[in-house]
Amino acid sequence: MNTESHTTDSNMPLPLALLPIVLLVALLGANVYFFEDNSSYGSNQIALLIAALFAGGIGMFRGVKWSSIKDAISSNISQATEAIIILLLIGSLAGTWLLAGIIPAFIHYGLQILEPSIFLFAACVVCAVLSLATGSSWGTVGTVGVALIGIGTAMGISEGWIAGAIISGAYFGDKLSPLSDTTNLAPAVAGTDLITHIKYMTITTVPSILIALAVFLVVGFTGDPTAETAAFAEGFGEAVNSKFNIHLGLFIAPVAVLVMIARKVPAAAALFIGVLLGALSAIVFQPEAIKEIAGEEMSFVQASYYSTMSSMSVETQFETGNALADKLLKAKGMEGMMNTIWLIICAMVFGAVLQATGVLKSITDNLIKGVNSVLGLIGS
Repeated sequence: MNTESHTTDSNMPLPLALLPIVLLVALLGANVYFFEDNSSYGSNQIALLIAALFAGGIGMFRGVKWSSIKDAISSNISQATEAIIILLLIGSLAGTWLLAGIIPAFIHYGLQILEPSIFLFAACVVCAVLSLATGSSWGTVGTVGVALIGIGTAMGISEGWIAGAIISGAYFGDKLSPLSDTTNLAPAVAGTDLITHIKYMTITTVPSILIALAVFLVVGFTGDPTAETAAFAEGFGEAVNSKFNIHLGLFIAPVAVLVMIARKVPAAAALFIGVLLGALSAIVFQPEAIKEIAGEEMSFVQASYYSTMSSMSVETQFETGNALADKLLKAKGMEGMMNTIWLIICAMVFGAVLQATGVLKSITDNLIKGVNSVLGLIGS
């Protein structure tokens, strides 16, 4: 064992550096084999921690200080704090907006306005425009994105495709928006001006979004709405109206959140206010829904507190008698985000250990060792 203790192993051999990666790939493969779609509900997180422990052991054997590894882990997790907070708030926002009838209203009106064949294309364009106008991809995904997931699912479109359209549009707008913090930060660090930065960003970003839009159109026009989707569209309005008071006043909260984001209110603060506005909207507009969640034995004041707090934190579900509608009239609150946050934390731990022990440096150094052209750099 190397007796000299230091912060990072700058000369780790490539075969040794690859061992934690190989171990992780093997564990993830085994998890998919044994747990299939449930592999992300715990086993993959454990795999990341095992691989991190293995990499940390290699680093400490070669003289890397435990304090350096621990500091790297703390630093990495702290960098993910804002993302974790936003994920928790998105979970709460989905809960209160369901209770308030906001998400059902989005789906109800969306089914009347949008056609399944152009939905993915339209979702991408809407998110791109909103993100470009507000400068916030997180805000777009956390507000309009939540509603679009419901509308697309109601049309029988795969959630994976819907999420792809939403994220593609949101990040396109965020990358080119003069209001985006990262779009302003990048040229400031690189020593250029904002307009020049945006101009050169369009070289890669615009072709990418055009290709994505073309794919979304092809997928939309080649997929046929199923009989189940048609039946859902016919019965959804009746099912929703049996539980919620649907009207345009429900859009006050979403519009308020988008205005706050456009005025550069931090995404986390805007989403939190959106959660509170959703709770207030539920109390004002949906007294029947409030009583259904809390139970008839409580007074309205008690039921309001119980229902809003419950919708923010745990699963909220309404049963309408329409099985397809019932699948959408459900939100998991903050609790539903815990597994994703667990995965993020474990991934940040793994990445931090690789960085602190010199594993990443060894791999990247070997990748760029033979690079002598732009094409070679892109390939590496």
